[in-house]
Amino acid sequence: MLEVIEVWHEISNSLTAVNLTLEFLQQNCQYISLSELNEELGFSLQSLDHVKHVMLLASSFAVTSESNKVNVVVVARQVSSTLQRKWPNFELQLVNKIGNLEVSGLKTPLTQVLMNLVSNAIESYERKPLDGKLKVKITLKKGENDCVQIIIQDWGKGISTQTQKQMFKEFFTTRKKVGGTGIGLAMCKKIVEQEFNGKIRVKSRVGKGSVFQIELPKHV
Repeated sequence: MLEVIEVWHEISNSLTAVNLTLEFLQQNCQYISLSELNEELGFSLQSLDHVKHVMLLASSFAVTSESNKVNVVVVARQVSSTLQRKWPNFELQLVNKIGNLEVSGLKTPLTQVLMNLVSNAIESYERKPLDGKLKVKITLKKGENDCVQIIIQDWGKGISTQTQKQMFKEFFTTRKKVGGTGIGLAMCKKIVEQEFNGKIRVKSRVGKGSVFQIELPKHV
């Protein structure tokens, strides 16, 4: 059964994604094509379905109608599009080197992982002055044994060596004063390892930025 704080975190993230999408549709309804409207509404319905899924998990009656394979490119594009609306002063660059490879697992947990990591990358620029638009780069490419690599890179304030050793531990946070809970990265690690049989690692230098790398087995 999920911990209460995990349930809260998952539901909060999903509802934030729905809110951002609906705000965008309301403000730009006259410019949106029918196909784009269907795509955005589909993403919102998926996020709301994830809320239901989490609540059912918390009650130990988990069911899901999702496919057991997920297109990584589709998820990365949806996450990038949603967060670009929240932070329009950022440039979210998506580099696709895998075509349309799929990985084994569910779409909504992978969406939550990318939402967390890309949001953290954006927030890493806090108080760091840079010229021009602030950038976060998401690269999708093939790794060893045809695994799928998802690389999220920023050029923000970076992470100290000491923090890197603890950052995936539950409830560890350096952002308590601004509402950090220490849940996001711990959940990312749990999802990547337990639900996708994958790996997650980080490389970072203070003042230079960070690179988070996820490796997921290809769906067979």
